[in-house]
Amino acid sequence: MSGFLNFKMAPWKRSCVTRTVAIVPTLVIAVVFQASHKLDQLNQLLNILQSIMLPFAIIPVSMSASLSVWVGLLISVCIGIAVPVVFSQMQC
Repeated sequence: MSGFLNFKMAPWKRSCVTRTVAIVPTLVIAVVFQASHKLDQLNQLLNILQSIMLPFAIIPVSMSASLSVWVGLLISVCIGIAVPVVFSQMQC
């Protein structure tokens, strides 16, 4: 955070800020959706959205792992590209 924003902060303060930023939205959602069946519906919706978005994250990462210009001798073989793509398309 200090490098990107050019903002100097003590490590313990930075830790408190980042944890607060992470926990406050979670608490707000838990208070808004107080009934457990609503939280279950929200969880199902998030799982569906993640299953739709997963290929858009895995495919570029797998493709960039196969570019010898970027990774040099650590280049991934074809199976290193195919396996994540196949698993990203599987639906539970």
